[in-house]
Amino acid sequence: MKRVAPSLQDALAFLTVIPLSCPLVSGRPAESLGRAMAWFPLVGALVGASGGGLILWASNLWPHPVAALLGLGLMVAMTGA
Repeated sequence: MKRVAPSLQDALAFLTVIPLSCPLVSGRPAESLGRAMAWFPLVGALVGASGGGLILWASNLWPHPVAALLGLGLMVAMTGA
């Protein structure tokens, strides 16, 4: 259980542009990224939920195509395209 938080941190750092230490950059062994792969679906769900939440919120203010572009833009910005 002690290894859960660093694995999640590694997954977030590897899949997004959030400035966290990544095993490939910080000199940690590649096995730590292998353990982080279990968290990849959760990180993808968080990225998708944030984009979807923005789309839902923005669709109340602007037309749906504009809201969709904003949501897509957020997800592209979070992942570094």
